[in-house]
Amino acid sequence: MDLYRLRDGGRPLAAEVARLGLRERRAEGAILLVEWGTDAEAALGGSATLVVELSVAGTSARRAVLTGHAASALA
Repeated sequence: MDLYRLRDGGRPLAAEVARLGLRERRAEGAILLVEWGTDAEAALGGSATLVVELSVAGTSARRAVLTGHAASALA
């Protein structure tokens, strides 16, 4: 989900997350892929299991930094 777009609706982000039932789905074991979710962890039910941060490392290179509980299993 793209949480950036939810912020454009005029309602608080936590209210939109609740309206969509995202916290409940996560508690049931669903995998949530969230774009622009840095400040949404509390609304989504706690810290992210895996955070992927992408950045430009040159004209034709990108860098991915993995953090969170699941990051060490992927390294």
